[in-house]
Amino acid sequence: MTDPTQRSTPADVIRASADRALLVSDAAAATRENAAAAAVATEVTGAHPGVLGQLQADETVSAFIKLADQNLGQLGFTEHGFRHANLVGRIAHNVLHHLGADEELCELAAVGGYMHDVGN
Repeated sequence: MTDPTQRSTPADVIRASADRALLVSDAAAATRENAAAAAVATEVTGAHPGVLGQLQADETVSAFIKLADQNLGQLGFTEHGFRHANLVGRIAHNVLHHLGADEELCELAAVGGYMHDVGN
């Protein structure tokens, strides 16, 4: 019988999976540097640095974006890494901004765009 104190929450399972991904990644440090460089290169104009900036600097999120890029590459798709994630985030933000949406919704769109391939 399993000890109830040993049960994992979904967040724990995701974090453990990301931790394993970081361990097997031969370039985790380079991955974070690439994410930071891509974020600067395709900075979302007008967006608050808060949530999106935290995601761009997060090791776990970076690992998932890198793994999604590798998985999609194996399926024959072109680059879906940090440059792509930042570009989609910027475009999503700008579309809503130009349509007159409030800044909170624009930032939410930027986050959604940045994270859109993680499920792959």
